[in-house]
Amino acid sequence: MTDMAPAALDDDQLEVIERARLMLRDDVRHDAAQWQRYVHPDFFQFGFGGSEVHFADLHDHLAPLKGSITMEVVSVDRLGEGVILLLWKGHSKHGVVNRAAVWLKTDDGWQLRYQQGTQAR
Repeated sequence: MTDMAPAALDDDQLEVIERARLMLRDDVRHDAAQWQRYVHPDFFQFGFGGSEVHFADLHDHLAPLKGSITMEVVSVDRLGEGVILLLWKGHSKHGVVNRAAVWLKTDDGWQLRYQQGTQAR
């Protein structure tokens, strides 16, 4: 599936996609003041390699990307008031990683609360 048509998405869904794309930029990943705006303080992630990452450890995992990653949005679904599930595939020269990300609406805008990555075969 290719990226969804923007006309089919509401403003909140578009903002979540934009914030997820920003988290793939090295300038954002290197600047805690930037990425912390997009990540919930209770953030948790299961990485595709089996890692478990909490907010306090995230800075260690936001190293420079090894080449570019193209984000393919699979779906953007509301799970309830103030909760969006973003399913996406990260394509790079190293392969494809399937991602599921839960975003929460907070006073600071949409923040990434949970993410899981699985290496595609």
